[in-house]
Amino acid sequence: MQLRVKCRELVLHNYYPISEPYARTIPSNCLEVDVRRLFERDRTFTQPVVWGTTLIMIAFHIGAVAALFFFSWQAFLCAMVLWWVAGGLGIGVGYHRLLTHRGYKTPKWMEYCLTACGTLALEGGPIFWVAIHRQHHQNTDACARSRTTLA
Repeated sequence: MQLRVKCRELVLHNYYPISEPYARTIPSNCLEVDVRRLFERDRTFTQPVVWGTTLIMIAFHIGAVAALFFFSWQAFLCAMVLWWVAGGLGIGVGYHRLLTHRGYKTPKWMEYCLTACGTLALEGGPIFWVAIHRQHHQNTDACARSRTTLA
């Protein structure tokens, strides 16, 4: 069973090299992929349901629908500021650059403040986030070093 996808221009992202086991041929105007091989390694429906996380996600979505009926520009502005604090400062500056990569030095009180902002994003605690992100870089950077650049 083959799936043929037409595309105007073939762009290969650095993290998905041609040597992937499911890539058959890559002509200039289409991409042929063996669909069975794409789903062989997929573990989506084989993992158990984590009910704690599932119930929290359902509650967040119910709250999002309810928020539509209580809209105000002041609340919207507050949400955008908190989103920037949690995502931009907490995850981007705190968890990612400071804790994971140790890209700069800062006083301990600032490190703790940025870490607290990162926990607001609900992406896990700092130790968990740093460990998973370093593991991500270990796998993707090794893949990037092992292949040649495609021109």
